Amino acid sequence: AANTTIFGSPKPNCPHALDLSCDASRKESLSVEWRLAEAKNRFSELVNTALAQGPQTVRRRGDAVVVIAEQEYQRLIGTQPGFRQHLLHPPAGLAEIDLSRDRSPMRDAAL
Repeated sequence: AANTTIFGSPKPNCPHALDLSCDASRKESLSVEWRLAEAKNRFSELVNTALAQGPQTVRRRGDAVVVIAEQEYQRLIGTQPGFRQHLLHPPAGLAEIDLSRDRSPMRDAAL
């Protein structure tokens, strides 16, 4: 089970929850939750914690959002080809698509 910090204060059984010197493996397993009001009041701390420790969850009633560092976001989405690159080098799966025209006679249409 992941360590959980609620509202920016560590649980007693997790002395490393707000320790910024935690190693990468501990940062990966750390899960921090903030209530929306607390996140708004301590936004700077929320951002600093997201940068230092990893993703932070902000909850509002039943909804939740995750605040992550831009570097982590870029790592998650990976390298995305631009539109031109996509057209010039389509994914391998597109080679299997039949793009030939249907040569069957057209139906009669009343004009």
